[in-house]
Amino acid sequence: MKTSKSTGWPSKVIWGIAILNFILQLSCIPFFPATAPCHWTAQGIANGYMSKYFFILYDLLPFLILWIFSRTPSNQLVNYFYNLPQGQIVRTIILILAILATWIPVYMILFVPTIIPVNQQTTWTAGMVYAVEAVAGVAIILILLTCIITWIKLRPRH
Repeated sequence: MKTSKSTGWPSKVIWGIAILNFILQLSCIPFFPATAPCHWTAQGIANGYMSKYFFILYDLLPFLILWIFSRTPSNQLVNYFYNLPQGQIVRTIILILAILATWIPVYMILFVPTIIPVNQQTTWTAGMVYAVEAVAGVAIILILLTCIITWIKLRPRH
């Protein structure tokens, strides 16, 4: 009897990565200060704070994105794109970018003050803020490009 491998998205590996990320994030929470920075200026200076337990909601971001992207869209164009291999690749990249973005606060709160010299902390923090913005931009551009390409392929020819 021949068994077929599931090609559906998200795969068990993707779910496993998201769950492992959440467990690792939870294990970092006890090391956070009681009130942790949640927003930084372009210069890397913290200007927003919240309880460290609020980060648990932030750590759920990859699961939210996984849920959003694993639903079957009612739009035929988007549904077609989702079923293409490129669609699965783009959705996986966006989920990985979301997982990486959830590590930015952990990096900023736990590692910058202990590893980076004081006179360079502002530069490193500003770099991480810009990295998050760049990641979000890349994800949006990927979605737009793949939707445009899919639309061009599917549009009626006269």
